[in-house]
Amino acid sequence: MLFSCALYVIAIWYFDAVWPWQPGVPKPFYFFLTRSYWCGSKPSEEEEMKLVKNKNRSEFFEEEPSGVSPCVVIRNLFKEFRTGLRTKLTVNDFSLNIYQGQITALLGDNGAGKTTTINILTGLYTPSSGTASINGLDILTETTRARRGLGVCPQHNVLYDTLTVEEHLRIYAAMKGVPWKSLNSETTDILNMLKLGDERTEQVKNLSHGMKRKLSLGIAIVGGSKVLFLDEPTSGIDVEARRNVWDVLLKIRHNRTIILTTHCMEEADVLGDRIAIMAEGEVLCCGSPMFLKQKFDLRGVVEELNLSDLSVCRTNHPTTNQRPPSRLIIGSGQNACAPLCWLLHVRSNKRYRTVLFGTPLGLRTGYHLHVVKDFNFDLNALINLINKFIPEVTLGNELEKEISFNLSTNTISGFGDMLEELENRKAELGVISFGITITTMKDVFWNVSNISDIKYKFRSDTEKENGIHIEDEDVFGDSPGLKPHPNPLNQFIALLLKRFHYSKRHWSILVAQLAIPFVLMCLCLFIIKSDDQQYRFEIDSLKLDICSVYGATYGFYYEENPQLSRLAETLKDVYESNQINVEKVPNPAQYVLDHGKKDISKYLKSFLVGGAIDQYSNGTLNLTAWFNGEPYHASPMSLLLMHTALLRNITNTGSISLTNSPFPELRLYLPHRSDVIFSVLVIFFVPLAFGFLSASFTLVPIHERATKAKLLQIISGIPAALYWIAMFFWDLMVYCIICILMIIPYAVFVHYAFFGIHSEAMGVGCASVLKIIQSLPITLKSVDRAVWVFRLFPTFSLAFGMSSLYDVANNNAFCESFPPYDLELHCNSPTMDESNPLFKCCKDICVYNCHRVTYPIQWDKNSSGQDMLFLFIDGIIYFGLVLFMETKVTLLQIAKLHFQKIRKSFVGQIIQENIVEDSNVLEEEKRIRNLLATHPFSNEEALVVSYFTKLFKNFYAANHLTFGIHQEECFGLLGLSGAGKTTTFRMLTDDCYPTEGNASIQNCSLNTNLKKFQSFLGYCPQFDALIDRLTGREMLMLFGQLRGLTGPYLHEKVEKLIKMTDLAKHADKQTQFYSGGNKRKLSVAIALIGSPPLILLDDPTVGVDPVSRRKIWNILSQARNDTGAAVLLTTHSMEESEALCNRLAIMVNGRFRCLGSIQQLKTKYGRDFTLIIKLKREDQNDYKIMNTIKAHVQGNLKGADLKDDHQGMLQCHVVDRSITLSYLFKFMSNMKAEFELEDFLIFDTSLKQILLIFARAQRISI
Repeated sequence: MLFSCALYVIAIWYFDAVWPWQPGVPKPFYFFLTRSYWCGSKPSEEEEMKLVKNKNRSEFFEEEPSGVSPCVVIRNLFKEFRTGLRTKLTVNDFSLNIYQGQITALLGDNGAGKTTTINILTGLYTPSSGTASINGLDILTETTRARRGLGVCPQHNVLYDTLTVEEHLRIYAAMKGVPWKSLNSETTDILNMLKLGDERTEQVKNLSHGMKRKLSLGIAIVGGSKVLFLDEPTSGIDVEARRNVWDVLLKIRHNRTIILTTHCMEEADVLGDRIAIMAEGEVLCCGSPMFLKQKFDLRGVVEELNLSDLSVCRTNHPTTNQRPPSRLIIGSGQNACAPLCWLLHVRSNKRYRTVLFGTPLGLRTGYHLHVVKDFNFDLNALINLINKFIPEVTLGNELEKEISFNLSTNTISGFGDMLEELENRKAELGVISFGITITTMKDVFWNVSNISDIKYKFRSDTEKENGIHIEDEDVFGDSPGLKPHPNPLNQFIALLLKRFHYSKRHWSILVAQLAIPFVLMCLCLFIIKSDDQQYRFEIDSLKLDICSVYGATYGFYYEENPQLSRLAETLKDVYESNQINVEKVPNPAQYVLDHGKKDISKYLKSFLVGGAIDQYSNGTLNLTAWFNGEPYHASPMSLLLMHTALLRNITNTGSISLTNSPFPELRLYLPHRSDVIFSVLVIFFVPLAFGFLSASFTLVPIHERATKAKLLQIISGIPAALYWIAMFFWDLMVYCIICILMIIPYAVFVHYAFFGIHSEAMGVGCASVLKIIQSLPITLKSVDRAVWVFRLFPTFSLAFGMSSLYDVANNNAFCESFPPYDLELHCNSPTMDESNPLFKCCKDICVYNCHRVTYPIQWDKNSSGQDMLFLFIDGIIYFGLVLFMETKVTLLQIAKLHFQKIRKSFVGQIIQENIVEDSNVLEEEKRIRNLLATHPFSNEEALVVSYFTKLFKNFYAANHLTFGIHQEECFGLLGLSGAGKTTTFRMLTDDCYPTEGNASIQNCSLNTNLKKFQSFLGYCPQFDALIDRLTGREMLMLFGQLRGLTGPYLHEKVEKLIKMTDLAKHADKQTQFYSGGNKRKLSVAIALIGSPPLILLDDPTVGVDPVSRRKIWNILSQARNDTGAAVLLTTHSMEESEALCNRLAIMVNGRFRCLGSIQQLKTKYGRDFTLIIKLKREDQNDYKIMNTIKAHVQGNLKGADLKDDHQGMLQCHVVDRSITLSYLFKFMSNMKAEFELEDFLIFDTSLKQILLIFARAQRISI
């Protein structure tokens, strides 16, 4: 045994190192023979550095920083994935140096190769070619050593649900080599750093998503990991939690190397010392945030195009005769219009493509001026004022009460004077307030992505689906909208197709439904058959030849009529031919008695047969065959000899042979042990077999309920009854196939009992079919083991019923094997009692027909009628219970709501003690109250919410929310995690029941007409409600059909949505293989299909890259413009709020704390400024100049607070409300000239800062 253990350990060690079909980098088969494996190799840091430095650098790559050493060096990395005959290059010649003490951010759209690159560097994937080194250790040859000191925060949480936060950190700290005595202090430090101290002993399953992301980050940091790979560490968490994570990373970056991926451009801007942007697996540019902003401002530069291949087809500007310049820039879509746009018809490889380009290179925009309009707003006068100081200006977004302008940094010296005059003339121009923002990394990323689109567009022979187009797809134009009453038959077919696609791709379900029950039943019956063979002897066929069975014996014959002498002689000859010593006797009875008295032993063994030939007075022949009753088979042998003599007397040469072949059913009677074993095995195996089957039927509804896919289907307009009927119908079809398969083993192993006279196999099929009704996701508990109570559980009723069916078939077959005369003789015997095996075959009083037939289905304890009735009753009860639960009006809910209302006033007083209502919030509540009083179902409002309240235990998740959303309006809900945003969405979709309040759409009330209310909604939940085995196209087809779309119109809308959401390459993949960003795109598309009048979006673009995010914004804007749909949006992205929302509200502790347009909120709640100063490269390490600049800023700007000082960058926060934008721009322009600064940036209070002002009052910190 010890040798075997050692052998297995060695085998595991070896194959773990060389096995190629597992995550990680496999070693060569001879690895244990190499010196480097046992002794290691010397790091070759300088050689690796040279290889990367020798690569050609374009103008979009900033010079390598000086004074710091590279920690991670990536050289010519390639990674190719193969799927069948297709290949996908995800990492394409990736080369980069990552430096110690810096945070390097990897940006790119979904599928750009960021996560794949991290997986290669951490040893999860093997590169197709190329290599990398970490601390000088090659990841291919020194994989184990290179991994030491790494910390990884994966894109998706990899945590143990039942372990606590502290246990996770202690385990990983110990694995990283932290001494046992230091584990407590190390764990405490990480918990305090990440503000997880209150959740120290909380199990992971009870944590919010934000806490789980923090814990994943803590696992990466714990143990002093010097190289951190963080894959979207702040994805899906709120602003305050994100800022906490940023503070942690900025605090620890000085002695670590951090590689970060993110789709949050602000995060990259704040954290990234260097930023690398990827597309199609390549690095397109790399440098500091300010370097990239200078290279890629609001418009991105396009590579040189051959003008001979270009021709102007149309212009949209009066100067139509102007020829396009040699260098062009890409327009940023409908949200960044240019003064002049050319529609170019580009010829490449004899293919023509239409591309929209923006303005010439000379227009460089870096600032955005946002203006809140008054009733007397004068646009022309404002444009004239701006052009007076800044000639290069373009119009940006224009909303109902707000407008923005893009300002070029080429004339930044005029900003101060322009802003000063604007401040003085606000009333004259009809301007309520204004603010200024800067070009962000979002703009940089957008333009770099546009460059990559053009680059790959012209590289390929065919146009990419996500290329730049002059017009957006008309998804919503001439849309008939929702059908008021979608066809239930079409919905039913759509639900069946869903199950078909799901089942055909989920092979484990097919195994559970088909293979496992069949194999278990075969195993059960095979064991029984083997038991029969072991405990029951087989009786072979026996030829009843007296000489071969008993040898030489004695016999006699009797004959007194001379007319029968010939027959007597023939009988004598037959006896003698069978070695019977025969003699003629005058009295057979006396002959037998004499020999018995003479020698009883010889008599019993040797005197076996005899014959008497006589004739009645009427001439009838009387033949009597005598036999000894002691030996076996003497009776049939004697009859055989007599019949043979008769035959030969007629034919002279005939003969008869007799073979005894026992009836198969006679074996059923032998020992009772087999019957007991069968019953036990049936009771064990049948529930087990059908348990797998029942469990397989619950997988789909449980999965859809857990992922909220079922909720989306209900919202799409299908009745709950139709949903469950479709589920039942599909399961019934599958179950019918199973029933047929389950009968086959009985035909093979016990064919007579179940395929005999009464065909009890039909009973097996009936019992199996009834079992299907109970295959619903209902859980009951009972401790009573009485049989009648057990029958409430269909699985047990099925097992008992099938066992009874076998017993009935067994007994009937046994009883029918007896001749009626014999059975009558035994049944009427005085000795017949229950101990006799034939007792169960007998009627109470019988003559000849004594067989008491037991029918398979009858009300008898020995039959299965009771069990089958209970199966039917169970099915009706459970199915009705499911439908009743779907109504959401159970007594438990009613009682719970009543109890909540009783304590509502007390809890409300506690929560509302220190709340000061915002005037805009009160004004909105007053407007809705007046509206409900005068026009309760006004068509002017897309949604009216009044006093929406949800009480959980001792706090309000939503506290008397009252607001309305106009037609075509996007209304945003902002707040930290736990503020009540998602709870509000859940109440609107009936995912949870409101404690108080109501909502209405058009003339439909949530409380009185729920199903119709839901049908007006398009919903994108916080977490993707996708069916993982369906493709993206199948998901859209499903929800389109559920909403009433059919035929070519359905296919057209699905294809356009796929194209607009950049899912064309992934549309036919199963959604389980989608990246997080692509899942969100699909979720948004599902919410939009069918053109619902109200679209609910709960964090719709989390994990989506900025380019796709902006395309989704455009789709939402188009949906609002074309169909009049309103949007209710909650998001943790402030950029998304600013891009989409006409109005927004900030929620704290379930209440609205402020409400209004973005600029209104900025004006009302914040006049702070952020100032960023960048020194020239030669001055970055001169601490004297740095300190002089700090002193100058703090001495001249009151309230200037230095926030960061790193790599020649100074960031200050100016909180003095007396300082104006115009003064600040003039001050910095003078300072730039005095100190010869490289550049500076100024922007006012962001929406995030306003949110954080209110977030301090948040009850729960996530």
